[in-house]
Amino acid sequence: MEASHGFLTVEDVDWYEQVVSRHLPHLQDVRVTETVDDEPIGFIAQDAGEIHLLFVAPSAQGSGVGAALLDDVAEEHAELRVEVNEANPTAGTFYLAKGFEQIGRSELDGFTDDNPQ
Repeated sequence: MEASHGFLTVEDVDWYEQVVSRHLPHLQDVRVTETVDDEPIGFIAQDAGEIHLLFVAPSAQGSGVGAALLDDVAEEHAELRVEVNEANPTAGTFYLAKGFEQIGRSELDGFTDDNPQ
């Protein structure tokens, strides 16, 4: 997470790690991409086309793993939605390149301990 979310403090990363680890088992649709050695290198969690989490290991970024995960979800959902923290321009660029459009802006992050987005 530190590699792709350099705008977060160490404390933020620790907090998100705890929140995500608690909520991930409760998400209905989590898809994982693994290496040939069965090592996870990326995952996506979504619900009805709303992307809640998409992470790719730094060593696999730029290799098409994230795009393949999105494409897999898109096969089942005509419309995909995602909320991107504007402090993460790499993610914003990735989603725009995949055809997403910005439709709004909020000063608040939609991810809270009670409401994972």
